[in-house]
Amino acid sequence: MSFRIRVDVFVRMPGCTKWSMWRKTETVVWKMKQSDKTVPQYETRLLDASEGCEYIDVDNQIRDQVVENCKSDHLRRKFLEKGDELSLKSMLKEHEEVIPVSLGGVDIGITVDSGSDSNIIDGDLWNYLKSKNIKYVSQKGGKKFPYASRTPLKTLDTFSTVIAARDHRTEATFTVIDGTAEPLLSKETAMKLGNLKIALNINSVRSSPAIPECLNKYPEVFLGLGKLENGQVKLKIETNVKPIAQPMRRVPFGLRGKVEAKVKELIEKDIIEPVEEPTPWVNPIVIVPNASGDIRLCLDMRRASEAILRERQPTPTTDEVSQNMSENQGTDITKDKVEAVVSARQPDNANEVRSFLGLVNISSRFIPDYATLAEPFRQPTRKNQPFVFGKDQVESLESLKAALGNSETLGYYNLTAKTRVIAGTSPVGRRAVLAQEQTDTSWRIISYASRSLSDVERRYSQTEKEALAIV
Repeated sequence: MSFRIRVDVFVRMPGCTKWSMWRKTETVVWKMKQSDKTVPQYETRLLDASEGCEYIDVDNQIRDQVVENCKSDHLRRKFLEKGDELSLKSMLKEHEEVIPVSLGGVDIGITVDSGSDSNIIDGDLWNYLKSKNIKYVSQKGGKKFPYASRTPLKTLDTFSTVIAARDHRTEATFTVIDGTAEPLLSKETAMKLGNLKIALNINSVRSSPAIPECLNKYPEVFLGLGKLENGQVKLKIETNVKPIAQPMRRVPFGLRGKVEAKVKELIEKDIIEPVEEPTPWVNPIVIVPNASGDIRLCLDMRRASEAILRERQPTPTTDEVSQNMSENQGTDITKDKVEAVVSARQPDNANEVRSFLGLVNISSRFIPDYATLAEPFRQPTRKNQPFVFGKDQVESLESLKAALGNSETLGYYNLTAKTRVIAGTSPVGRRAVLAQEQTDTSWRIISYASRSLSDVERRYSQTEKEALAIV
């Protein structure tokens, strides 16, 4: 009988040379199969059990035990899919929002709970920490209540200690509760450690002065929720993509009431509908607090989007749309773009020169002979050239500002109108002008175009440069 046990345990945890440790580890494995312990809790028990074993790599031994004895087939499958890339650290990160910390000098994994105002551990972890000689100071604790309950938790102890994560450390108070629970890190402690940041203006959109005008001019367009009526969108799915049921993200205790109310509201408005049957796709929600105190529910569809077949449709440019709406009108550069260029200060390094050129290049079709005007300004960005912003560069900068500030209104291209292309070249760039005859027989500029000459092209003869401009 003892030989069978030794072989069984040796297969589970190879490398352990002490019989007492074999028995202890086997007991932990059996308890994992019979209980509802989480990955971090099981890791803690195995770390304790492996104490004294002469393992070459303790982390990998514990990693293999978690994969083999995990009760969740879904979680085990996710671990196995990572193959050789799976480590104990990445496994803990995969299991919800577990972060590695040092608690009073003892390394553990802990879950960030942004809705909790208390740091919580259970009795098993507390015993493990004391066995590792955690540095702590006992404290007098008050009552702790779980979410939406008037019955206080049964606590065993309260203590303060130093907790560290990465380059941050702070002193925090922990409550030890009776029973089994995941170690939780409160919002305040997580923020002090740099693991949690609260931001309300997520991907915020600034209001434009033109918005109120549009609202007043077309009020019927902005009524209601904007749902698609009398139709249904059909998404084409790639059948070869394996469905993924992602784990649910923890909802902070302080937001659970608002989330439940928002879900009920969306169901009542027929925006979402409950699913009462098994589904291969599960996507987690993302809660975005609003400045008003309300919340916005979003869905993280990144994994599901990988299975959606894209329908490619050409998107018309602004000029094409504008031309169809008002064929006889022209196009002007927007006032804010002109102001951004005209108010730009003199650059202090090559990166700032490139940034300014990128800003001006967007509007280059409004500037005659842009490449030639910008050539002195572009010189400080050349490779292996020291940054020198001298007189030529200052003059080039002012010329570009003046050219853009005095730009004329361009016309839209007309397929049936007479067209001219006027091309030429300078020692440093080639330029072209596209013009069309208008209904009053006058000629109007449609667009300017230019490009700097390469080092090889600058060695061409002038005749070859002129020919190049036409190409």
